[in-house]
Amino acid sequence: MAEKVLYLENPKGDSVYYLLSAQKVQSALAAGEPFVIRLPQSRRDKGKPLVAVILGLEKDDYAIDKNYVEALLAVGADLTFIHYDDVDSQLENARPDAFLLPGGCFDSPAEFYQEPQRLPPEHELSPRSLAYVYAIDYANENQTPVLGICAGFQMLAGMAGAKMYVSLKDELACPLPHKEPKDKIAHDVHLAADSRLRRIAGAGTLQVNSIHSEGVINDSAALEGLRIVAVSADNVAEAVEHPDGRFVLGVQWHPEYLYRKDKAAAALFAAFVKAAGEYKEKKDDDHR
Repeated sequence: MAEKVLYLENPKGDSVYYLLSAQKVQSALAAGEPFVIRLPQSRRDKGKPLVAVILGLEKDDYAIDKNYVEALLAVGADLTFIHYDDVDSQLENARPDAFLLPGGCFDSPAEFYQEPQRLPPEHELSPRSLAYVYAIDYANENQTPVLGICAGFQMLAGMAGAKMYVSLKDELACPLPHKEPKDKIAHDVHLAADSRLRRIAGAGTLQVNSIHSEGVINDSAALEGLRIVAVSADNVAEAVEHPDGRFVLGVQWHPEYLYRKDKAAAALFAAFVKAAGEYKEKKDDDHR
């Protein structure tokens, strides 16, 4: 039987978002038949690595910024999208070759923060937050490549033991401009000399955009299974990666808004999808 597919809608007007009605997802769930979420009019290309992308939210709809989509398609990925209900079943059904954890505005677990008493009373884990937790757990269990961006980076770091600032402007004496438009270069980041990220970027310093108010504390000793490999001049952690061979990399900035003009940003997506392709080849060989 053919797999049921829900298709995202193309961005309309000046919107940057592919959208999917949450009501359509709930109706499909109520019908009790497994389904997948794909780009408009797209079909699975089994010759390409399958990257699972956790959807965001735009008002009452599931959403994903077209810049993530275009950056991944440009380097040969096939895409499937993850909603927030029964994430484990979706992943077992899709068996993706890699995960993209996009940025977004949602609450991280309170235990991630150095001073959780600073959190507002309404702070709580949402289904979206938990989707990231399930995806990272699945990726760790299956050794799947992961690229985390902004909030995705923070979730990767926090689940590895990092602590976070609730508010950079309140907790740092002289913070850099960390919350700027995505299309504006905000500040430099300095990359560790022996890091995968530096090899990918081909440079020791990058100029990046920045749109976040929370931040990860620069303390690699607190992390288990990851290490901090980029920092800003105000000593905020800007990237983490796996210390060994597995491709797990998270960056605080938004390379999906830079990759068309910035070689390092483009190289990051290319390296990620290359790792996904290598994972797919090994997985296919193991099942022959």
